[in-house]
Amino acid sequence: QRCSDAGHPIVIFTERATTYHFGQHDYFYFSQDMAGEFSKTPKYAGVQISCHDEGWISPSGNYYRVRGNRAYLGYTLFGYNIPIFMSGEEFDAKQVSLPNLEKNLYGGGGPGGWLYGSWIQWEQLNEERHKAMLDDFKKIIRIKKENNDVLHCDRSNTHIIRVPHTPQTRPIPYARFIPGEKSIIVVVNDDHPNTNIFTLDIPLEEMKLSGKGKYKVTDLWDNTVSTVAESELSEFKVTIAPNWTPNGGI
Repeated sequence: QRCSDAGHPIVIFTERATTYHFGQHDYFYFSQDMAGEFSKTPKYAGVQISCHDEGWISPSGNYYRVRGNRAYLGYTLFGYNIPIFMSGEEFDAKQVSLPNLEKNLYGGGGPGGWLYGSWIQWEQLNEERHKAMLDDFKKIIRIKKENNDVLHCDRSNTHIIRVPHTPQTRPIPYARFIPGEKSIIVVVNDDHPNTNIFTLDIPLEEMKLSGKGKYKVTDLWDNTVSTVAESELSEFKVTIAPNWTPNGGI
């Protein structure tokens, strides 16, 4: 209630939620093909990026999933699933377990390394590495909110398509779009320490966006705008900084 009173909306649902067309699924690893995996049902689907059960029967360690990986974070959060993750993921926290967490809590488990007992060390944000991750995380959320007409989580109203590209890479770039109006293309560079250049063959016809003459192209990550002829969009180049680095990967 105190969180709600302070202006932070709260949603509570059961661990195995199936009501209201909401399904819970786990990512044992991140999606490699967001468009290829798409289904309109269920209408809404929550996907656990990091789960409280991770590390339960394992030694102490860091059981967060993202761990500074901007490429997979952006690829996932700009998709059509509702992301669920443990606090600390947003700034690449070094996992510290609660000091008095019982080893045999719930009748089993390891020595207290699992995410259920993660003790958030907010002072880690004083370190540049963690602060930079939080800045990039906030930028992803801002871009998603500012473009929620396209980057929403309603599968029944989602249009998504793979984007042909060279060189071949995974995760596979995808475009989310409103037919005939606009498109947002998600391309990531899952590589370190290399900056990579990808050439996109943007599928305008499939998105009912062909024949427009000139196009306004906005790089949402770097906040730059250009005007591009239609002929250029069949060989459109994007340069992406190395993954795991500030402002990189997406």
